[in-house]
Amino acid sequence: QNTHCRKMSNKDWSKMYARATITILLCASIFSLLLYIRVGKQTKDILPSTDIIRRRRLRNYSTKYSPNHVELVRAPGVLFDNKERTSQIPRAETEERITYRPGKLDVIENGLVLSEGLTAKIIAEEGEYVRYLNGRNSDVVFHDKPDGGAVFEEPSGNGWVYVSNAEREKGNGGVGAFTFDKDGNVIKFEKILTGTSRNCQGGKTPWNTWISCEENLRRGQCWETDPFNKVPPVVTKLGGDGGNFEAVAIDNRNIFNLKFFVTNDDDR
Repeated sequence: QNTHCRKMSNKDWSKMYARATITILLCASIFSLLLYIRVGKQTKDILPSTDIIRRRRLRNYSTKYSPNHVELVRAPGVLFDNKERTSQIPRAETEERITYRPGKLDVIENGLVLSEGLTAKIIAEEGEYVRYLNGRNSDVVFHDKPDGGAVFEEPSGNGWVYVSNAEREKGNGGVGAFTFDKDGNVIKFEKILTGTSRNCQGGKTPWNTWISCEENLRRGQCWETDPFNKVPPVVTKLGGDGGNFEAVAIDNRNIFNLKFFVTNDDDR
């Protein structure tokens, strides 16, 4: 028995490669079509119908809050409807539910003139210990000469921290931090920076730290502090050899080229 073997030429290999490629592309197209049909059917089963959306009457809300409570207040917005694509909330109905009116200064509370719908309460007095919700007092007293400050949300989302500079001299300045729960009650007050002088203003960083500036003639520095007191404070390079600093601002529109601005009360 004679066996005839012929060596495949480059032309034969090209034809075989082309046929295999076409076969693979055809199979992939069929598989994609079947997958699209299956996913589309599942999506149709999961998504609510137009009638369900209409019954839910999706609304726009604005948040009205005070130190004592949080309340959702309906504001003018668009409703989804099965018959009419959009419809407006009646103005009269909206106005009846609005309880916060900025600029309508009809409330006087604790020596403050407030807009209608706002309330005020005293949480600390200089030289006094801070009273907590549980009835206990802070370990340190609230400083006098409070100056710059900022608010930071708790990482857990269950409250926030307010930091307050102390513009006291001779190493008695620094920064204090109030921790509030989600209902606006003070649950902790502590010092996050001590031993500094005349902490005037500062600035909040995009990475949620507080830079406190010393307005201490030509000896002041710019300190970076952790509002949650997990990391010790450090001196930044912003202060250089020292100065009479006021505030810090950071331009983070380009995260690869941050720009820092520091104000200095000095005639040099």
